[in-house]
Amino acid sequence: LLLTMVRVPGIAQEAEPDARTVVQAAVRAMGADNVKSITYSGTTGYVATPGQNYAPSSDWPANQIVSYTRTIDYDAKSSKLDYTLRQGTGQGGPAGGGNAPTITNPLAGDQRTQQFVSGNVAWNMNGTMMVPAPADAEQRQLEIWLTPHGCLKAALMPGANPIVITRNEQGKGRIRAVSFMVLGKYRVQCAINDRNLVERIQTYFPNPVVGDLYYELVLTNYKDFGNGLMFPTTFHQHHDLDDDLEGEADPPGQVRGDQASEQRPD
Repeated sequence: LLLTMVRVPGIAQEAEPDARTVVQAAVRAMGADNVKSITYSGTTGYVATPGQNYAPSSDWPANQIVSYTRTIDYDAKSSKLDYTLRQGTGQGGPAGGGNAPTITNPLAGDQRTQQFVSGNVAWNMNGTMMVPAPADAEQRQLEIWLTPHGCLKAALMPGANPIVITRNEQGKGRIRAVSFMVLGKYRVQCAINDRNLVERIQTYFPNPVVGDLYYELVLTNYKDFGNGLMFPTTFHQHHDLDDDLEGEADPPGQVRGDQASEQRPD
């Protein structure tokens, strides 16, 4: 009886961490554990809304952000958004399209918007008058968790049931995408890079026209604000698809996109 033994070298494979481990690593890297509430503001950026673009190669008409401040209390599940827009002259060109070279729907001076939500109650402020906004309550509540630290907190909440997949993205390398439930009905995906920083947050909103409206927030240029708090200094939020997700072709501090806004926290 002749026995032949062949030894085959083993190939070591790194075990994939579970979703909660991935999220907890990001919580530590971004200092999210110590964040109970946060205020961020900026004065550079613009808001573009769907409409007739001035030329086929141009983006949607856009108005400039004069000021932008958002305050979120994660424990109270409340948010205040306060921003002011001014008639845009740059990105997107004038409103009205190529057949109407003059601005046909100009903003009259600076237009201030104040939006609030606390739990299931939403309202706006029109000057000193409070205007109830019950139809906006759920989306505003959801948007609290579509923020750099908020998505990490939401992924660890009871009932979130996070799962994780690892993928390689062009120009970004290895990304861990954590998917979880928010408010018991919205599937949110949070992309975390190899520095354990949140780079992208995605979900869908119900919309009477398109059904499910895609939402994406791209976060770049992180900065250490002290005491371990990491926060992005450039936001790019858009609805529906966008061919320039991070504004890489635009000057610093400016982005493009369908119903997009960009802010740089001060």
